[in-house]
Amino acid sequence: MKRALRSLQARTTSLVVAVTSAVWISASAAMWLDTRDELDELLDAHLMQAASFLLVRQAGEDEEFEHGRAPALHPYAPRVAFQVFEGSQLRSRSADAPSAPLIALDGQGGSFATVSVGGTRWRAFSTQAADRDVRIVVAEQ
Repeated sequence: MKRALRSLQARTTSLVVAVTSAVWISASAAMWLDTRDELDELLDAHLMQAASFLLVRQAGEDEEFEHGRAPALHPYAPRVAFQVFEGSQLRSRSADAPSAPLIALDGQGGSFATVSVGGTRWRAFSTQAADRDVRIVVAEQ
């Protein structure tokens, strides 16, 4: 009888450990997925805000754009890039932004894309000024 009791006790303990482990693994996976989605939304909002700021900034300037590259002012600057296009011509860009568009320059509304440049993945957002043929592209690694 003692042997049957240990066997029942061992089986019950194993079942409790297995169920508890499964619950913890499921909860961890659900939290990871939810956190990843929320972080993507937060970063997308940041890109949209940066693009909006650049559009306002460009609209306040004279018709002439400052040609060339913007200086890297922060240690994280290589992880953030922007490009300013007038029509299809690049007018300004951040220090580490490529000269080719990070994202397609077609379409009217804002658009997001994940692109690879030199083996590095970037999340990019592109938008166009309502009253001018100016397109702003912002991206983060």
